[in-house]
Amino acid sequence: MSKTGSSTKDQGRATSLSEKALLRRSLEEHAAVVERTQKSLQEGYLASIQALLRTLEARDPYTRGHSERVRAWTIRIGRQIGRSELEIEDLGLAARLHDLGKVGIRDAVLEKPGPLSAEEWKVMRSHPAVAVEILSPIRMLQSILPLIRGHHERWDGKGYPDGIQGEAIPLGARVIAVADAYDAMVTDRPYRTGFPREKAREVLQMGAGTQWDTTAVDALLFVQTHANKNNTQPSNPSHHLVRDPVCSMVVVLEVAQAQVIFDDQVVYFCSTACRELFDRNPLIYMRGLSP
Repeated sequence: MSKTGSSTKDQGRATSLSEKALLRRSLEEHAAVVERTQKSLQEGYLASIQALLRTLEARDPYTRGHSERVRAWTIRIGRQIGRSELEIEDLGLAARLHDLGKVGIRDAVLEKPGPLSAEEWKVMRSHPAVAVEILSPIRMLQSILPLIRGHHERWDGKGYPDGIQGEAIPLGARVIAVADAYDAMVTDRPYRTGFPREKAREVLQMGAGTQWDTTAVDALLFVQTHANKNNTQPSNPSHHLVRDPVCSMVVVLEVAQAQVIFDDQVVYFCSTACRELFDRNPLIYMRGLSP
């Protein structure tokens, strides 16, 4: 082969490699633009969700306090049954958003100070599915949608909206169901006074294995007892109590395990695990989606 022919082939090979490199770079740049656009859309949609939550909470103050308390109990149960911190992060967010579907329910139904009619109950039972419809466009929330949809399913299959039973119900949904039920029982509502804690514990124990997952019930009963012991006033009245924004545990300031400064505010934690969760996304715990 002549030198000219060899040189032409080398030039062609170099041109081909150069074109491939340019194409690869172009594809990478295009992918980066698409990713940034998707992230911007996701963040915008999430901001809209937070606005919807604030609207719901303004209409029904119980919803805000309830959702925050359910999140706290859900996180505690998740830790008690050995879930990973990433799973617990999902659990907490799902619990915070579990009643979002109520944003579409009329005030007359949502705040009715008495039993609901059959038609009103049908509307109320739609809220888990409505929440999923609202949240489904947000890619970052896909993993928690089954937890939100399933939080009113029952272990015996008599729940809603899908009537699934036992372990077919996502574990996270079973955990939220127990936390949701406990808080609903012990909290005052416009139409009734909350149960004493011992009465609520009895109801959970009676429903374990039929309405609720026994493991989740046992875990809540354990952490509820533990929380009561840890939330008593310190023997030294000069000690100050602080609340962990991640799990809502109240601890004595002097024995808090970790702290961080956020927006010129000192934030305290009951454990380094809670501190690590907070560090991943402090805005989730400090603004909008949590206390």
